[in-house]
Amino acid sequence: MKKLNRILAIVLALALALSMVIPVTAAAEPRSEFTAKVMRLLQDKKSPYPADVYVYPYAQTYDASVIKGGSTLLQFKCNRETHYNDYFCFGIYEGSVENFEKLAEQGKEPKLIEVRTFEMSKFSAFDRALATTWTADSRYPVGDYTLAAFVMSATGNVYEQYLVVADLHVVSKEIPATELEIYKYWNDNLYQAGDGFPETHDINSTVCYEMYALPLNNTSDRTITVSSTRPDVVYPYVDAGRVYLDFRGLGKADISITYGKLKGELMIYSVSDNALTKFEIVPGETELCVGMTDRLRVDYAPSNIPVAPEWYTSDPSVATVNNGVVTAVGAGTVTISANLSGKSDEVTYTVTEHNFPEEPTERERTATKPAMIAGHCSLCDQDVAVEILGEQIFVDTDYKAWYSEHVDYVYDQKLMNGTGERTFGPDMALSRAMVVTVLYRAAGSPEVEGENPFNDVEAGQWYSDAIVWASRNEVVNGVGNGRFDPNGSITREQIATILYRYTENLGVEMGEGADLDAYPDGVAVADFAKEGMAWSLAEGLISGTVSNGVTTLSPKHNATRAQFATIISRYLQMFPAVDE
Repeated sequence: MKKLNRILAIVLALALALSMVIPVTAAAEPRSEFTAKVMRLLQDKKSPYPADVYVYPYAQTYDASVIKGGSTLLQFKCNRETHYNDYFCFGIYEGSVENFEKLAEQGKEPKLIEVRTFEMSKFSAFDRALATTWTADSRYPVGDYTLAAFVMSATGNVYEQYLVVADLHVVSKEIPATELEIYKYWNDNLYQAGDGFPETHDINSTVCYEMYALPLNNTSDRTITVSSTRPDVVYPYVDAGRVYLDFRGLGKADISITYGKLKGELMIYSVSDNALTKFEIVPGETELCVGMTDRLRVDYAPSNIPVAPEWYTSDPSVATVNNGVVTAVGAGTVTISANLSGKSDEVTYTVTEHNFPEEPTERERTATKPAMIAGHCSLCDQDVAVEILGEQIFVDTDYKAWYSEHVDYVYDQKLMNGTGERTFGPDMALSRAMVVTVLYRAAGSPEVEGENPFNDVEAGQWYSDAIVWASRNEVVNGVGNGRFDPNGSITREQIATILYRYTENLGVEMGEGADLDAYPDGVAVADFAKEGMAWSLAEGLISGTVSNGVTTLSPKHNATRAQFATIISRYLQMFPAVDE
C-alpha cells in the first residue's frame, strides 16, 4: 500500500506540474478519491490498455527505443469526441518503470525530465491519433526512462481509466529489428492486422495501414514497399510513411509489405453484397483424360469490374484447380467450384484413363516435343507420350504447354529461331526487331532496296534488311528522331495494330471487330490500337489472357516470344497468301 501511495504521489506531482500550464477552472478532486482510482488501475499490470488511450504499438509489451541523438515517433490514440475539451498529457521520468516503482517504494521521487500537454481538440480528425516526435537530445543520456501518459480535464481531474505507463530506452547503437507489426485504421480506431487472418473490405473503399519495427522504432531503415498479387482488385501504394489499399475489384489479393529489411503479409478480400448480377463458370471440356488440363472461364456481369474468384475441388485425387486451371489427376468424378463476393457456381468433370486403339509408335523430336513413344488417344483425340526417349530441340520449352504446336510451326517454317543453340526463350519479351524479322521472313525475305532511314540500325545485323523492308512497306514506323529502337519491347496492342495494318496493306477485306467493352480492361486499349485490337480478337489471332478464370486483354503487357509464335502461326494459317 505504501508503494502504491508513493506512485500516486509521483503521478499527482506530474498532474500538478501540468496544471501550471493548463488553465484550471476548478479545484482537482480530493486526493483520497484520486488515490483509490490509481490504486485500482495499478493493481493488474498485465491488463490490456484502456479502451480509449493507447501508445502504439502496445508499449506495455514492447519497449520504445531510440538511438542517442536520434528521434522516434510516439503515437497515442484517444476518443476525441468524449474528451474534446480535455487535455492529453505525458511526462518522461529518469529510470525504467521498474526503477520508478522501486523509488516509490523507498519514498523517493524519480527525476521528471520533460512534460508535454496537448488539447484533445487538436487531435487528427482522420484517425483520432496524436503523433509526436521524441528526440534523445542532451537531456537523455544512454539509459532507461519511464513514460507516464493520461487524460486530464480542464478542472485538473485525472481520468483513472486512461493512465498508461511504459518503458522508453536510449541506446548507443542500432538494435536490429526482428519483427514487423502492421496496424490498420478502421472506424476511427487502430487495430493490429495480419497474423494470417484474412481481412474483408468493401469495394470502392480505401484502408490505411501503419508499420512498426520491433523492438519499437530502433531501426534507421524505414523504407516501405508494397505489392499486390491482384493490383486490379486491391491496388496498393505508399504515402507519407503509410500504406494505403484501394479496393477496386472483387475477390482476394495477397499483399506483401517490406519495412526496411522486415517483411509482412496481408490476406485481403474485396467484397460487395450487390455488385454482381451474374456469376457463372464456363468450362472448355468437362470430360478429361488423366494428365489433361482445362482452363475455366468466369462469365460475370457487370464485366468491367476486375474479379479474383477463389477455386475449390471436391477431390484433389481426381482433379486439382489452380487459378481456374483444372488438371486431371486420376480417374473419377469431381466437382470444381468458385466463390466470389457471395456468388458461387460449380461444374462437374469426368476423368478417365487414356485409350489407345492402336499400338503407340516412336516419334521424332521437334522444337518443343522430345523424342518419344506416343499413341493417339481415342477419347481426347490427342497424341499422348507413353515413354520419353530424349530431349526436345529447345530444352526450355514444354510439349504440354499451350504454345507447343505454334512454336513447332514457326520453327519448322524457319520464321523464328532459338535464342541459343538449345533455348527458344518462350517467356522472353519480344523485341521490335524480332517482329519485323518474322514478318519479313513470312513475306519470303524479298530483296531490299533503298537507304536505311534509321540511325540506330547498323548494316549487317540479323534484323537490318527486315527493318528497312518494314519501313518501306509501312509495316512498322520508327519511334522518332530517326530511331527505330530495334531492341525495344513491344506490347500486345502494338502487335495487333501491326498485323492489322499489314493485312490492310495487302488489300484483304477487313471484317468487323470485337467489342472491347466486353473485357474488364478494354478501356485500357490506346486509341491508336482500338481497331487493330478489335480486329485481332474477332479473327481469333489474340484470344485474351486468362488468369483465375478471368479473361483480360492485357493490352499494355509486353508480348513474349511464345505469344507471338502463337499469333503469327494462327495468322499465317488464316491468311496463307501472305507467305507465298
